[in-house]
Amino acid sequence: MSRLAHDLALEAIPDEARVTERTDAGGRAELVFTVSKIRILGAVKRDAVEPGVLSDADRRDIQGKITGAIGPGEIRASVTVEGAQGKVTLTLPCGKGTASFPITRAGDTYTGRARFSLKALGVKPVKGPLNAFRLSDRLEVEITATA
Repeated sequence: MSRLAHDLALEAIPDEARVTERTDAGGRAELVFTVSKIRILGAVKRDAVEPGVLSDADRRDIQGKITGAIGPGEIRASVTVEGAQGKVTLTLPCGKGTASFPITRAGDTYTGRARFSLKALGVKPVKGPLNAFRLSDRLEVEITATA
């Protein structure tokens, strides 16, 4: 790995997802993610994810640091959609936060992106030795649903 710091792209697939309420204008869903299952997709360079930049050892090290920063256990997401607006509340082992976001529609697919600060959620900084990598303070949660 180079000595230049990289932002990292991560992916979390829910272990559980259920719709708890449906209305004509939207609804509410609850999702549960396991912290230790967060997947490191790669380093972000020029707004593109480059998976080959990180070795398997780097990925294991980063995963351990992420689990240590967030805490073991679950992340819960509560998503509410009402018309063209959405709101997501994240509950992590180390903190909680809520963000609102606009909803866009393409056919039967609804998409929105909520933005959080990891620091505001209580997540400790995640960095590698000599700052070889770091997890950016920006957390973007993309929500996609099909009607």
